[in-house]
Amino acid sequence: MTRTSKRLLILLVATVVLAALVRFSFFFYKWAIPAPKAHPGVTVFRPPHEVSALALWRGKLWAGGRDGLFALDKKSGALQPFPEPDVPLRYVTALLAQKGVGLWIGHPEGLTLFDGKTFKTFTVKDGLPDKRVNCLLLDSRGTLWVGTWKGAVAFNRSPKRVLNRESGLADDMVRVMMEDDLGELWFGSYVAPGGGLSIPLGGGWKPFSVRDGLPHDNVTSLFQDAAGYVWVGTGLLDRGGCAVFQRYGAGWKLERVYKKKDGLAGEKVRAVFQDSRRVYWIGSEYNGILVMKGEKRRILKEQDGLSSNEVKVFLEDGNGTIWLGTRDGVTRITHGLRKVEPSPESP
Repeated sequence: MTRTSKRLLILLVATVVLAALVRFSFFFYKWAIPAPKAHPGVTVFRPPHEVSALALWRGKLWAGGRDGLFALDKKSGALQPFPEPDVPLRYVTALLAQKGVGLWIGHPEGLTLFDGKTFKTFTVKDGLPDKRVNCLLLDSRGTLWVGTWKGAVAFNRSPKRVLNRESGLADDMVRVMMEDDLGELWFGSYVAPGGGLSIPLGGGWKPFSVRDGLPHDNVTSLFQDAAGYVWVGTGLLDRGGCAVFQRYGAGWKLERVYKKKDGLAGEKVRAVFQDSRRVYWIGSEYNGILVMKGEKRRILKEQDGLSSNEVKVFLEDGNGTIWLGTRDGVTRITHGLRKVEPSPESP
């Protein structure tokens, strides 16, 4: 046998062996490694992947995040087509559906309104303090508030009213906003080395920080529950916690702080929500969700069916279905994971 023939034979044998290994690996993966466990009542939808905002509008679930805006069929999760926007929608930070107006979309290039047919984007020249939009709020008076890196503006007022540090807020950077049951506005900031919480007080605001008992100055979420308590999510990396405020006379007092030792899945809290069954859902940066009602607590993670352990936003639809926007997909929960024993309303 010639040297060339020997090389060809060796190459042929190597090819056969490699093909056998590939085939063995395929069958080993298919049969020896168990398939992901099915979780009744829990469904994951991808795309989208990174999701920072959710909204219900015109019978669809709208999701926004790093890769832009997505419209999903609520049953199948199939992506629904819509026209091309007037500006590229990337890193969507906020979504708000306004009846009779359209879907408001916050992103780093401005504020965009989608009426179902066309997109129109507003920027600094249209009255925004800064084109980088962080959050949106439609208050009980019909005022659309837009939170940006340089303050919050009452966008549909004339003249437009801007709130910032000079107005009494803890910081110019407005990350989250909330209207409480008395129609007063709360603001949270997320920026180093500032940040902090702005609590309504006598027509103005009282800055509240770690010096006053806040777990962390980076405020990530605001939520008022059915009993009137205001929950404030905070944190950076693996530090932070959740502060609970109670109305006290004409003001508010810090009632309690939740940390990991108190049951949180992780100390950086990304989102706080209470559903129609008065169950609390507290999402973390790395460690999943704390589901809580009174003393009954449960931690949910990817192994329980979540699309990611980083949960950024919660939403409940009219059927009682819970939707989660996460770092890697949308999770729909219809039953199963929602089972928590009844208990008192107070935290």
